[in-house]
Amino acid sequence: MIKRLSILFFLSFSTTITAQTTSPEKFLGFAPGSDKKLADWTQITNYFTLLSQQSPRVNTVEIGRTTEGKPIVMAIISSARNLKRIAEIKEAMHLLADPRLITVSEKDSLIQVSPTVTLINCSLHSTEIGASQFSMQFAYNLAKDNSKTTRAILSRTVCLLIPSSNPDGHNFVVDWYRKTLGTPAEGSYPPGLYHKYAGHDNNRDWFMLNLQETKVVTKVLYKEWFPQVIFDMHEMGSEGPRLVIPPQFDNSNPLIDPIIHQEIRNISDFILKELTDQNVTGIATNTVFDMWWHGGFRTAPYFHNMVGVLSEVASSRLATPDTIKRSQRYFTSTNPGAQDGILKNTLKPWSGTIWRLADIVNIENISARALLEVLARGRKTVLDNFYLMGRRAIDQGLQDSSQGYVIPFEQHDPSSAKKLLEILMAQGIEIYKASPVDEADVYTGKPGFYIPTAQPYRSNILCLFEPLKYPKVSLRPYDITAWTLPYQMGVSVEKIDTFPKETERIVENEVQWPVEVQLMDDAHYFALDPRSNDTYRVVQKLLEADIPIRRIYDDSTGLPNGVGAGWFLVDADVWSQDMLQRLSHTNSLNITSVYAIDSIETRPCRKIKLALLEACTGNIDQGWTQFVLDTYEIPYDNLQNCDLKTEEIVLKYDAIILPSISARSLMWGERSSPVQSKPGSNRPVGLGVDGLDKLQSFVRAGGTLISFGEAAKSIASLFELNMQNIIHPFNGFSAPGSLLQISLKQENPLCYGMPAKTAIFYNNDPAFIVQDGDVVGRYEANDSFLSGYIKNGEILEERAAMVCSDYGKGKVVLFGFRPQHRGQTFSTFKLVFNAILSSNATFEWYPLHPPPTEE
Repeated sequence: MIKRLSILFFLSFSTTITAQTTSPEKFLGFAPGSDKKLADWTQITNYFTLLSQQSPRVNTVEIGRTTEGKPIVMAIISSARNLKRIAEIKEAMHLLADPRLITVSEKDSLIQVSPTVTLINCSLHSTEIGASQFSMQFAYNLAKDNSKTTRAILSRTVCLLIPSSNPDGHNFVVDWYRKTLGTPAEGSYPPGLYHKYAGHDNNRDWFMLNLQETKVVTKVLYKEWFPQVIFDMHEMGSEGPRLVIPPQFDNSNPLIDPIIHQEIRNISDFILKELTDQNVTGIATNTVFDMWWHGGFRTAPYFHNMVGVLSEVASSRLATPDTIKRSQRYFTSTNPGAQDGILKNTLKPWSGTIWRLADIVNIENISARALLEVLARGRKTVLDNFYLMGRRAIDQGLQDSSQGYVIPFEQHDPSSAKKLLEILMAQGIEIYKASPVDEADVYTGKPGFYIPTAQPYRSNILCLFEPLKYPKVSLRPYDITAWTLPYQMGVSVEKIDTFPKETERIVENEVQWPVEVQLMDDAHYFALDPRSNDTYRVVQKLLEADIPIRRIYDDSTGLPNGVGAGWFLVDADVWSQDMLQRLSHTNSLNITSVYAIDSIETRPCRKIKLALLEACTGNIDQGWTQFVLDTYEIPYDNLQNCDLKTEEIVLKYDAIILPSISARSLMWGERSSPVQSKPGSNRPVGLGVDGLDKLQSFVRAGGTLISFGEAAKSIASLFELNMQNIIHPFNGFSAPGSLLQISLKQENPLCYGMPAKTAIFYNNDPAFIVQDGDVVGRYEANDSFLSGYIKNGEILEERAAMVCSDYGKGKVVLFGFRPQHRGQTFSTFKLVFNAILSSNATFEWYPLHPPPTEE
């Protein structure tokens, strides 16, 4: 039994505010939403700081820092009385989120006196700029308005308002807009990514938590505030409805509690009523966006018993008004897509022609106000449902035939297993460590980390661990169909029928994976296990420190402890044992001592001069590739495809990585991007014929070209390699973002450290019939499907998924999938690392010292 809270706040109306409160218009010199005016991040944060100083209803706090070091701020908006008792309110939300901590009577007492908590997130996608501007006006309205309704709302709700969860991108877009005002590029989206690594995919990271911004907000959601409702404000294309709100279309993940659906409908119905009462037209529901996908800002909370509400408003040309032609898509009933999709679900079509940023701000003000009002009105029900969903999850977990999962200590890649534990704990999942025997030396179960399903976030555990089967319906998934983490990360996970008696709960940020470190004082060499992704980070650190490293290329070495092909050797005289112990545990890799009698075939590892070929107009897959390289501290240069110079790349680089990109975009740039990559510039935005010739010359001269996904198909065609892609739209095949399995040619150096079979992320990528080239990875004759959705999967049988092909003195490595997809596919990272390390290396015979003799 826990100590009862002494929550002393009351849900009475707040007192009237009479102090001077500065409006955004006065502060900025223009009203938020004005034509051709945008507030940058400094202006926004300064305004919220001022508002906090002037109003007892607003408290602005910094919740963390961005990837590039900017502050992420959150305004806490409520009655003055509530803001004085923030600690008590947060604790109340924590207790309601975990029914194991309180009795039913304590729950009832908390609900009687607690406000609801909702989080409103603005402009996660930085080109969807309207919500960031709305946030200032909305906060001001709540701080200033003394109407009875507003005071009631503030007494019964706490609003957590994030003006932008991507401040880096916000300034990137605002700077571009200001720079292009009055030019042909005015109102266009800037070339390049508005998040350093993810671009638009910053809303695809909410279960993997790779990005700094995601980690910051996740802590607010599942560790600090536990809001009942998340309102995620976005914008969509300008040619359709003016607004799309829930309910979503029918493909729903079965692990979502039915109460979520009920709450979404109640909230959306009220928002819809308020909008129509204020003559907003062009509102569509039950279209485009589904509830299957886990990893979005508003979808991940579904699996934490939180209601995610999505708002998608039609975009303008940033702050420049947009003229919408009636003949455009979705506005004519003769458009089949409109008839079958969006148009038929639009309540009253919009009849205007000019769409402004002010229209976006107006819709978002009405919607957010309506959200708070409906939560204030249904306060007790919302809080009770929040508690009930947690209670149902715990009870269901106790009734499950499987009581949970164990992640055994023995793993192919301990570093990825450790990462899996870390991201689960960051999302509020409880994990326990169990040894194989108890104090009486009695066997109690497999040694490992145990995850019981009888906890409030049971749905999150199941959704991340279990294989998924997307419904076979005609509706295309909004995003991908599969993300099963044990497959994606190459981690062995087993179901358990009973939970061990003797366990120890693991504390976040204190996970230590048990690795094998065998250090002998008289060893001549230390060998690093290539099965751990983290080994490659250590290798890079040693190379940067000019410490000699060699790699074994002989699988019949006769060395102990499984040391063989792919292992890295470092002279024992170079390292201290203390340094080895520290590197091993920090990076989760196995290290063993080595002696040898015979010579073994090795190659020296050296610093690879690597370039990442970057599209001049920006490429999300390139951003994620950069993220993986930075994470594992692999040095590289960014090389723009429109700036290739033969002499530079031949003399300076050993390998070039080409992320997923279509042949057309690679050669000529993105169709939707501005013609210029800089205002007033006429340079090409693709390789062009000359650039392709330079890239081919680089490989012919001995370079290695590594291509991912769609780029593999592009290079196979543009380089006229002797292979054919067999995936075409007309053959009825489809696997939209699924997890498949391939077998690997383990003796190939590209596969060192890999298991015989691995899961890959596949999104209708190429598969090859190969006449000339080494097939490194292949789909098997039987079913390769693991999770998600696949149609006519037999087309893939025995086709090549990964190929290495000679080209002149160099080679081309073709990945018919994305081995670094969104920084999530830990199971295939090593294939990329090996491709880099094996570029332009030569064999040498390496005589090792003889073993010590017995005295």
